[in-house]
Amino acid sequence: MAEFSPKLKEALSLVQKPGRYTGGEPGCTYKDKANVDVRMAFCFPDT
Repeated sequence: MAEFSPKLKEALSLVQKPGRYTGGEPGCTYKDKANVDVRMAFCFPDT
């Protein structure tokens, strides 16, 4: 099993409802994709 850094473990332990981080929530900021250097996607298995 892959090991996560302590900072990542701490951040993930604070996630209560992952569905709220999928976009479209109130206060969400949208950036111009042409002006960003990095894009990231989180995937959660539906189990």
